[in-house]
Amino acid sequence: MARGAIILNKERFVQILSEIDTLNNIDSFKNKIIALKQIIVYPKNDREGVLNIDGNGDTISLRKDVLLSELDQILKSQTNNRVRYYHEC
Repeated sequence: MARGAIILNKERFVQILSEIDTLNNIDSFKNKIIALKQIIVYPKNDREGVLNIDGNGDTISLRKDVLLSELDQILKSQTNNRVRYYHEC
């Protein structure tokens, strides 16, 4: 898994997480997590603006391997309650 930091557009990242949090269907929830993971793994495919860093914008720096590991943990969950548990951590 890739190490190093990834710099995210904080506002857009939080917005996407909030959108994901509103989903009640586990398949929809996981599909959004997969899409987010794809953006992190393949930054050139970012059509959501997660990695679009504005010079005046607020950013957040996370370890790429840790973020991907957390997303993988969510994807391995089998129930809505477990998915929500990992999402809230």
